Amino acid sequence: KHIHTEEYYPFYDRWFESDIYPSPDGMSIFFRDITRKKKAIQAIKESEEKYRTLVEQASDGIFIANKQGCFLTVNKSGQQISQYSMEELEGMSIYDLTIAEDLEKNPFHFKELAEGKTVVTERPMKRKDGTVIIVEVTAKFLNDERMLVFVRDITYRKKAEEEFRKTNRRFEMISRTTNDAVWE
Repeated sequence: KHIHTEEYYPFYDRWFESDIYPSPDGMSIFFRDITRKKKAIQAIKESEEKYRTLVEQASDGIFIANKQGCFLTVNKSGQQISQYSMEELEGMSIYDLTIAEDLEKNPFHFKELAEGKTVVTERPMKRKDGTVIIVEVTAKFLNDERMLVFVRDITYRKKAEEEFRKTNRRFEMISRTTNDAVWE
C-alpha cells in the first residue's frame, strides 16, 4: 500500500513530501522538496485573509456580482445597507435593489463597464423593508468579468444638501426683499 507524507523540517526550514511504495526488495521512498509550493500556498492564504479583513471592515457596501448582475458575495456593510442576509442576496441580482422608474431614466452603464471604465452614479436603492435610500454606486468589471460594486448610503448627505439649498434660497429672498426696501 502506498503512503504519502508531507513533513516540515525546522532545522532546514524546508518542507518535503515523501511517497513510500512497497517493493519486492522492501520499499521504495521518493522525496521531493515542496518548500516553494508550501510557501506559495501560505502566501495565498495570508493574502486572502487580508482581503477578507479589508472587505469585511469596509464601511461601504461591497457587492460582487457576475456579469449578469447576480450577487456572488456581499460584505457585512452591504448586507446592512440592503437589509438582506447573504443567503437572501445569493438568490438576487442588482435589479432587485433598484426602482423600475429610476432604471428607465438612469439605466446601468454596462457599455462603459465593458470598456473597462469605472462608473460612478447616484440612484435610489430599495431595501428589504421597502424603504428607499439614496446611494452612490461605484462599479467596475474585474478581469474575470465579475462586477465589483461599492455602495455608499448618501441619504443624509442629500437631505442636508437640499436643506442647505432651501436655506440659501430663503436668505437670497430676504436679501432681495431687504435690498428692495432700502432702495425705496
